[in-house]
Amino acid sequence: MACTTFAGVGASSTFSLAALETSKKSTLPAPAAACSNGLPFVAQRQRRICACLRRQRQLEELRRPGGFSGAKVKRRQGVQVSAEAVGTVDKIREVGNETFHALLEEAGDKLVVLDMYTQWCGPCKLMYPKLVEAADKYNQAVFIKLDCNQENKPLAKSLGIKAVPTFKLFKKKEQIDEIQGAKYDALIEAIEKHI
Repeated sequence: MACTTFAGVGASSTFSLAALETSKKSTLPAPAAACSNGLPFVAQRQRRICACLRRQRQLEELRRPGGFSGAKVKRRQGVQVSAEAVGTVDKIREVGNETFHALLEEAGDKLVVLDMYTQWCGPCKLMYPKLVEAADKYNQAVFIKLDCNQENKPLAKSLGIKAVPTFKLFKKKEQIDEIQGAKYDALIEAIEKHI
């Protein structure tokens, strides 16, 4: 993406965001012609636009896959962020098309609680910390989660999902119960019934 600085009527000079990325100091070239022509507002506007683009690039770096994965602690702009702070907890394992059936088989006679969610679902986000608490309390059960995105769509369809969040309980590879919606009390009741 290129930023253009107007240097007078009919003339302009262009510099790219790539040039900014290579610069360690991230300083912008001063548009001397714009200031001398009495158009400092154009230069100020240009600097604001480029600053906005830099912030956007920094946010994209934070959102990059694997940016907060694992139990590593990373420093971003002097702030310490742990994996637990962004919701990565190892007690509830993420499954997909390839790993779901193998994990059910591995569980054997144990109760398996499957959380079917999407990343954009508000009730799913509200239920997740409660699900982590339940995983701590009922450690004899296996807690797993499935992101019902495009990648896992075939598995989600085969499991008959109609709404998120949906919690499915399995024992001996057979589904024994289902709770649709953010109904924590109903989920705990079902876990205690089947454990």
